[in-house]
Amino acid sequence: MQYLVMFLIALLITSIGFRKYIWFISIGYGFSVAAIGLAMIVFFRRYMSNLMLCICLLFFVYGVRLGGYLLIRELKLTTYNAAMKNEVKSDISLPAKFATWIFSALLYTLQVSPVLFRLSNGGTTDIVTLIGAVIMA
Repeated sequence: MQYLVMFLIALLITSIGFRKYIWFISIGYGFSVAAIGLAMIVFFRRYMSNLMLCICLLFFVYGVRLGGYLLIRELKLTTYNAAMKNEVKSDISLPAKFATWIFSALLYTLQVSPVLFRLSNGGTTDIVTLIGAVIMA
């Protein structure tokens, strides 16, 4: 059930790509990871260890930092937008957009699923979790 909710969150966030196709895999990615990190905190807050909380917060910080940077770049840098007009097609078909939307959301949820599954199974803090948190930080 929790995975389905995470997938729906990712679908909601990545839907921004219907406005501009490249946003499925840029802004949509960053903010999806951030939103999923927060959702995991909400779902598992009662029995989450401090280290797992730290990992979920790192997802949030990473996603907001990346998504924020990409959003600012999109909105502020005219040179970037001019360069991207030549690189990104604007005539993407609707079926292609839907496929990209669904598979992007699926990819983003699969990327964070190890933490979700660990939380779902009541995982405790161990050396592997600690190593993962250190690598993330």
